[in-house]
Formats: sequence, C-alpha cells, structure tokens
Amino acid sequence: MFQNNLFNQAFDFLCSLEGITPEIIKNHWQPNINKPDSFNFLFERFCKSAQNQQMYPNVIGGSIGGIESLNKILYNFNPFEVSKIYKKNDNLKLFELIIKELNPIGKKAKM
Repeated sequence: MFQNNLFNQAFDFLCSLEGITPEIIKNHWQPNINKPDSFNFLFERFCKSAQNQQMYPNVIGGSIGGIESLNKILYNFNPFEVSKIYKKNDNLKLFELIIKELNPIGKKAKM
C-alpha cells in the first residue's frame, strides 16, 4: 500500500489490533476536505473561513443566504476580477454593493 517501510510496518501493526481493518485506516488517512484546484476555490474557502467562529456563520452567511451568495458580487469568487474592480481601500464600496444586492437580514447594516 505505502512506499515507505516505516508506514508499512505501522499499517501492519494497526491491522493486527482487534477491530482495526485496512478500510478503517484508509478512511482516517484521507482528509475530509477537498484540495483546492483553483484560486476561485481558495477565495471562496477564505470567505467561509472569515465567518467560521461560533455563531458567525449564522450572522454573516445566514443573513445573505449563505456565503455562496457572494459569488454574484465577487465574480464567482474570482480574486483577479475582484482586484480589478475593487482596489485596496474600496471596502465601503464593496459593503454598499453587498447591502444593495444581497439585502442582509437582521440588524440594519451600518457603514
């Protein structure tokens, strides 16, 4: 299965334990997340991470119908297109567009 002798020995040892099968080990060996295949994927993941604390997903993404809703404003999460339109200090411009286009629910957004 593995190319490295140490890994093979560890794998064999784990399989020798009661209740441990090769399938169980393989399931734990594979990460549960998809590897990024584009800058768009990374940018969307970054946006999701920005709200990923305690109740932030409900407050941020939930108020606009999910972070995926930002794809309308962020050019399908294309960071190169976004950087052409929004410059470094254009955060208020982007925020105003989010309010206008996505109409967040909850407390009235303040600029």
